[in-house]
Amino acid sequence: MTNIRDWCISRQIWWGHRIPAWTCENGHITVVINTPEACSTCGSKQLTQDEDVLDTWFSSWLWPFSTLGWPEQTASLKKFFPSNTLVTGPDIIFFWVARMIMASLEFMGDIPFRDVYFNGMIRDLDGRKMSKSLGNSPDPLWLIDGATPQEMGDFAKKNPLYREGVPAYGADAIRLTMVYLTPLGGDVRFDHTLVEMGQKFCNKLWNAARFVLMNVKEDRPVLELAAIPSDQLELADRWILSRLSQTAAAVDRSFNDFRFNDATRAIYEFVWGEFCDWYVELIKMRLYDETRPQAQQVACSIAVRVLDAVLRLLHPFMPFITEEIWQSLPMNESGAAAVKSIMLQPYPQPDPAALDTPAEAEMALLQSVIGAVRNIRGEMNVPPAKEAVLILNAEDSLLQPLATYENYIRKLGRISVVHYQAERPALAASAVAGGVQIWMPLAGLIDVEVEKKRLEKEIARLEVQVSGLVKKLMNKDFVDRAPREVIEKETKKKQDFTETLNKLRDSLHQLAGR
Repeated sequence: MTNIRDWCISRQIWWGHRIPAWTCENGHITVVINTPEACSTCGSKQLTQDEDVLDTWFSSWLWPFSTLGWPEQTASLKKFFPSNTLVTGPDIIFFWVARMIMASLEFMGDIPFRDVYFNGMIRDLDGRKMSKSLGNSPDPLWLIDGATPQEMGDFAKKNPLYREGVPAYGADAIRLTMVYLTPLGGDVRFDHTLVEMGQKFCNKLWNAARFVLMNVKEDRPVLELAAIPSDQLELADRWILSRLSQTAAAVDRSFNDFRFNDATRAIYEFVWGEFCDWYVELIKMRLYDETRPQAQQVACSIAVRVLDAVLRLLHPFMPFITEEIWQSLPMNESGAAAVKSIMLQPYPQPDPAALDTPAEAEMALLQSVIGAVRNIRGEMNVPPAKEAVLILNAEDSLLQPLATYENYIRKLGRISVVHYQAERPALAASAVAGGVQIWMPLAGLIDVEVEKKRLEKEIARLEVQVSGLVKKLMNKDFVDRAPREVIEKETKKKQDFTETLNKLRDSLHQLAGR
């Protein structure tokens, strides 16, 4: 410890530890643990205890060891002092953290912890720290259970974002959102609508779990992963298990580096962007095929095992929904655990044996191609119910995995037939993905003339919007007077409109055969 200075430890407040100092009628001061019978200097029995109390932090600085039985050498003291990590706010570094180190060095001869993690501060949209005195801190129960403007009283009147009340987001949604949005050492400007992200994720997880569990049948038990022969694993199976291992490794690294937001981000992207959006959709072909019971069992078993790992990965951040879903799993305890709770299960660790780089590469190519097909359908306004014909041209090394797993493309891209190394039709929408040239013939798929008129009308509308935004952002008076947030919002709007406008022009050019 360096730069330690004198500390005024007396406070004039009602509650606290009374300062153990007594003054006699002759002005002598006696400092002892227990109430003295006489002055230690002159023997006077006319003693008055100091009316001040000790600073709150004077008792708090003893926390690392006094809570463990000190000054007695208890078993708890020997086991838990020093500890590993202290989690606290940056606003009390000097008040508490530094003083605990001082006290521990003085009374225990060692520092009380090895790492100190300073969590971010929650601020309002103006950057002010949330506090009751400022009246800008909502009751967490309002966000969890929902609240009307009447229930929030004056708070709703003083804070515009709460004038219409707040919906019930749930505790898990709030927890996940706060961790997800707060980087290491950073603060978060809180707006209750941000919690919609966590709420939507909870819904996504719940619906995915419901789908997986409704496909568990009594007559086909969930298999252990080790019991599934490798030759029964499809590309999607090998890919999701490899991605699960990669995600567990990313979460482990993030925990070790105290980057909890990165941990939530890794899990979020895996659950939403890979497990729900891709794997669950791909296994539907097997789950609905009653002619292949073994394939059904493999797909269902892997889905349940991955869901189990996902719930355990998420549990520190979302304890309630993960426990609720986990209790419904067909194998909801590990080993001989008598108490069935997710809290008692081992935390998922990376499995080197599950890593499958070729599977990830092949799946990435398929995802890229399917994504391009979906974009073409969306940009060309192809009705979802209509199946399209697809032409794929590329090197044989790229076409081989696409042909092998053509059923993935047909299922997720709503494709009836795939042709390889074929000529481009006269009227076709095109894209390039992962080195693969993609053409989708449009004849008979859409009414070309109607679609041209729709695109021309939308292009004209957006051109007016972009022109207006350009003029606004070039207006010096507007730029000088508008709040920074408004300028950033208008700039982002112009960029988004311009990007959409360029895509619409490209689509129109393709329809015109140019």
